[in-house]
Amino acid sequence: HAQGTARSGSSFSVYAPVAITRFAPARGPAGTQVTITGTGFSPTMRNNRVWVGGRPARVLAAGETELRIEVPSRVQGGNIRVEVRGRGTAESRREFNVIAAPVVRSFTPSSGPPGTDVVLQGDHFGTSMGQVTVTLGGAACAVTSVGPTRIALRVPARASSGRFQVSVRGQGSGESSGAFEVVAPLTVSSFSPSGGGPGTDVTITGTGFSARTRDNEVFLGSSPLRVLGARPGELRVQIPAGATTGRFRVRTRGRGEALSRSSFRVQVALSIDSMEPSSGQPGTKVRLRGRGFDRRGAKVLLAGRPVRHTGVSGTEIEVTIPAGARTGPFVVRVPRMGEARSRGDFTVTQPPVLTAMSPVSGPVGTVVTLQGRGFSPTIGNNRVTLGGAACAVTSVGPTRIALRVPARA
Repeated sequence: HAQGTARSGSSFSVYAPVAITRFAPARGPAGTQVTITGTGFSPTMRNNRVWVGGRPARVLAAGETELRIEVPSRVQGGNIRVEVRGRGTAESRREFNVIAAPVVRSFTPSSGPPGTDVVLQGDHFGTSMGQVTVTLGGAACAVTSVGPTRIALRVPARASSGRFQVSVRGQGSGESSGAFEVVAPLTVSSFSPSGGGPGTDVTITGTGFSARTRDNEVFLGSSPLRVLGARPGELRVQIPAGATTGRFRVRTRGRGEALSRSSFRVQVALSIDSMEPSSGQPGTKVRLRGRGFDRRGAKVLLAGRPVRHTGVSGTEIEVTIPAGARTGPFVVRVPRMGEARSRGDFTVTQPPVLTAMSPVSGPVGTVVTLQGRGFSPTIGNNRVTLGGAACAVTSVGPTRIALRVPARA
């Protein structure tokens, strides 16, 4: 006592023991910020180490009685443990409950235009549509149904290609690993040329086609076409044998189908297969049957002279034999398709003309000879009447008919 006192050169710090009294919130998904209240913490952040369920958590702020941390990913939940450098450790009495964040494992289809229905498969989606939001490239999608492992939605207008992001209220969010490709709606705007025969290459333009040839199917009417090449705005196809005039129908995998506005005219080899009848007088109507007639500008000739036609379809033309026509073949000419000739001649016949008869009178059974021209050399093709009663023709020649006056004549 008589010697006096001495003072240390530095202060001795008295601090409270490290302890956790509470934390809030008590539950939440990975990424949740949790405030831990207690004693003995260091105001220097790096001196505090925190674990949640055995996994290290990031310290965001620190004080003597409070720490703010972020719940780490891939944690299943558990007690919170705090270690303060030089002061010891403490552990919470109760566990932090980790709410699983939504996980998107897959989606189908992988591409499509706005309006496409898409199904997401995954986990932890919940069951309430009101708790779930889904975006694609930042655009909100219309959610049509929700289940714990499945979400059905519709791709919105003005969406852009990107990943789906699913947010569940109170659980956090999850993102798909792959991107959904938003494509233009499938349309057929034009094609060129507008017609051609089998083997013709046709270019179809539009939107929404797949760049992969095998993903595009093209039909002309009901006939499938071979796709020679494909780009998002263009398809090259070939007209097959047996195809008929019709509209193009394009079907692209996962994108639906589209129909051309106009028809492609399939041009077949021009031919005249038959004519009916094969002979007749001027004024007779004749039907020519064949192929390749269905075009404007078709012309018909008989023995080299034009013949007026009254009706044209793809397989039939009706013509009228004009006055002054001569026996000969029919020829059909179609622009850019050439011409076709009938296999046989059409025989133009003239009306029979009577110049004389002998005798000029007689009883029933009298044999009468008619003189003239235009008679058929075949007896059965000549019909003679007298006062409306049919006469029996006994012989014929180009200028002569012999007959017998019938009873009741």
